[in-house]
Amino acid sequence: KIDYALRWMDRKTKREMEELPAAKGSDWDEFKTALHDCFLEAVATNQGYKIRLEKIVNEHQLVPLGSLDKALQYNWAFGTEARKLMGPENPVISNSDAVTLYRRGLEDKLIDEVFREVRATADTVKLL
Repeated sequence: KIDYALRWMDRKTKREMEELPAAKGSDWDEFKTALHDCFLEAVATNQGYKIRLEKIVNEHQLVPLGSLDKALQYNWAFGTEARKLMGPENPVISNSDAVTLYRRGLEDKLIDEVFREVRATADTVKLL
């Protein structure tokens, strides 16, 4: 299987992959894991990829204040992909970068309202 996979690669990639210790062995699962590690952006099944996250932001931009359905759809789509990218095994994006990207998909009025509500809730909790 390893030889067959190498045959389908372009010349440059094949030379690089042949240098991997996993390519010199006969364990297909080990080689497949090495390929996944080398091509994280292309492996979208469990780990997700940043391009898809940016596409979600662009598709939902800009979620306006008062549009609950659109906000919930955006939150679900973004959260699903972001969790893959920030997974414990091999994080591809930091929490800070994810928050910055998430905010790009929201209208400024909505962000201001969310922060106002958070501050009001924090003040109420302090009174208790």
